[in-house]
Amino acid sequence: MSVTYSSDESPSKSHMALLTAGHELVQAFVVVLLTVAVVLKVEQLFVLHYLSDKAHFWDARLWTKLLVLLIESFTVTWILSGWQPHLSQLLCIGLFGTFAMASGWKSWIRWPVCGCFGSVSTSPLAGFWLDLVVVLLLIATWPASRLTANAKRWTESLRGVAFLACVVSLTVSVLWFGWAHAPFIIASGRVILVDDPVKDFGVLERGASVDRVFGLINLSPRPVHVLGAKTTCSCLEFPDLPLAIPGGAYVRLRARLVPADGMGVRGEYHAARLWLDAVNEPITLYARSRTNTTRLH
Repeated sequence: MSVTYSSDESPSKSHMALLTAGHELVQAFVVVLLTVAVVLKVEQLFVLHYLSDKAHFWDARLWTKLLVLLIESFTVTWILSGWQPHLSQLLCIGLFGTFAMASGWKSWIRWPVCGCFGSVSTSPLAGFWLDLVVVLLLIATWPASRLTANAKRWTESLRGVAFLACVVSLTVSVLWFGWAHAPFIIASGRVILVDDPVKDFGVLERGASVDRVFGLINLSPRPVHVLGAKTTCSCLEFPDLPLAIPGGAYVRLRARLVPADGMGVRGEYHAARLWLDAVNEPITLYARSRTNTTRLH
């Protein structure tokens, strides 16, 4: 379908047509990206709140996830409405710019996962570059000021088709696998979905162990056995191992953090790699602990 502009537009019709086509594609990409992120975050919150280690009502991380979820949903709705494209473009630039700064900060403090797409483990550095590329694309494809009615209909149709295709794909994933996360987890060579790979164990007190629960979902029809775990610190234990996960089932895996001598660094992370009997990449879990200012002796 051709896109036409009035004769007084500059610098040229071909340039403006190219700019509009780029704007359409970037907007469709943003719609797909945010829709996937929203669906995966909703599913993760459902698993965390109703199945796994239930989040406290006043948990700051829970409310942060909900706030981001609402902002992303609002942005998708605004883009699809086609109302004030310049303002919606500006909102997207600000949103992804904020995401880029958050991902960059997480990468700087060595936070293990981004959290951009629910329980899909992506590194903060990868999230930073993705957000930065989106910001640059949004700036480079700023919408033209005087689009014809034909061009507006084409733009809105492309965004609508992208959104519909995304929703249909995620719905098929839920109906076929039971989870929207499944295609992303399976594509990464895994069959186990972890509700949240990072658990905060809070402030450690000497002589008192702290337990948290990781939720594991077997996406395959066959049972999978977690044979054991290799941890970066002897203070991190998994009392329930070895553990069998039936096909398509959800199980809880307890992790126990026992304060040890020398622990006392703020924001300390401990990693554990779970070994499975399936042809699968090991699952990496993270335990975050904090103390005030003193070390345990």
